[in-house]
Amino acid sequence: FNDPDNSCKILVATDAIGMGLNLSIRRIIFYSLIKPIMNEKGEKEMDTISVSSALQIAGRAGRYGTQWEQGYVTTFKPEDLNTLKNRLSSDPEPITQAGLHPTADQIELYAYHLPNSTLSNLMDIFVSLSTVDDSLYFMCNIEDFKFLADMIQHVPLPLRARYVFCCAPINKKMPFVCTMFLKVS
Repeated sequence: FNDPDNSCKILVATDAIGMGLNLSIRRIIFYSLIKPIMNEKGEKEMDTISVSSALQIAGRAGRYGTQWEQGYVTTFKPEDLNTLKNRLSSDPEPITQAGLHPTADQIELYAYHLPNSTLSNLMDIFVSLSTVDDSLYFMCNIEDFKFLADMIQHVPLPLRARYVFCCAPINKKMPFVCTMFLKVS
């Protein structure tokens, strides 16, 4: 896509385009500003994208040092344009705390000392022994991670591979997705 000699001139993407891809993009057209999200009950809800998401996605248009130094951003639907302008002219919510999650290296160190522990147990032990300055940090919720770890505990995998699999953004309330996760592992 970044090759100027390539005949492909249009990229259709999800909002994942805003997650740090370094592409030479001149124009971003938001097809929709509404994004489906899953609530705590596993139900699908529709919500307008956040200021930070809009800024991240729009920020892909025009990149210093590329053939498109100036970028353009618009919406497919004219009625969405004012909402997008509002989002892009707003400041994102300030980040007051950062979430911490055990790294694979940290869990491997625990596993070295506790070789008979499951990945799920190692995560519990790590979190129970962790102390953080809660004015700046919080421990991330590890329940979904542990659910996946328990699901693939019987699969013969090295600990690091097991850890990587458990980092997948799988909704445990979706049986088909869980079945495919188990099959791939």
